Amino acid sequence: MVWHEDGSTQPAISHDRGRTWRRLNRPRGISDFFELDFVSRRVGFLVDTTLVNYRRVFVTRNAGRSWRALPALGANGIGNIAFSDRLNGYVEVDSFVESRPEMLRTSDGGQSWRPQPVTPGTASDLVAPTPRRAYAYIDELVATATGGDFGAASRIVLDANRRQLRPGGVVTIRGRLRPSVAGARVRVSRRLGTGWQRRELRTDGQGRFSSRWRVPHTAAFVAQWTGDGRYRAAGTRELRVTVRPARSNLDLDRRSRLNPK
Repeated sequence: MVWHEDGSTQPAISHDRGRTWRRLNRPRGISDFFELDFVSRRVGFLVDTTLVNYRRVFVTRNAGRSWRALPALGANGIGNIAFSDRLNGYVEVDSFVESRPEMLRTSDGGQSWRPQPVTPGTASDLVAPTPRRAYAYIDELVATATGGDFGAASRIVLDANRRQLRPGGVVTIRGRLRPSVAGARVRVSRRLGTGWQRRELRTDGQGRFSSRWRVPHTAAFVAQWTGDGRYRAAGTRELRVTVRPARSNLDLDRRSRLNPK
């Protein structure tokens, strides 16, 4: 049993039906949150609303003693969340279309997310009692008994031409949709600092796509596809591109003394 009055109040947890309570720690640096959702005595999820334009989902696996942010969402605005267990859950996020949120689904504990085609609109409530069954109220009650997936399985392979860059370097993010689907709309998102930037790309005849990015700081990339009816949606784990700090003049002078010409 978990209790919290509002996003700024420190939540509490009870394992004896409310007879005794223990205060939960909030994630470090988090002042406001909502949608606190525990799926077991030890595993729970919450949405960070400290920054208006950048929201994150955090998970705890030790009953709220410590938290870590879930990667790979690829979206900034987060509304409702609903998890059925430690691996399976849904998150409502902002889409490309204004005022039309979309649903993302994970089946690996938030390491990757795939879009779910649902009725357009904002979900005023979202519940996932089992990994395959979920309910949402989006102007009307909608439900799934298949975890929101339909069609044959698909996946996206994501890579970069370089994994390490100097500040301001350019990286080519390339990927392939399998099975190959020509003309598929694939979203590539970059997490840089406190926010995600997104681009929509089209696959070629072999299901391939690529995009060039200038990267001033270490960044992470994900790719997601909504599916087309024949094949279900797919999403990748984060692909990390590291940016090494530029050498200072002092470092260059030291190197020249150690390695004289």
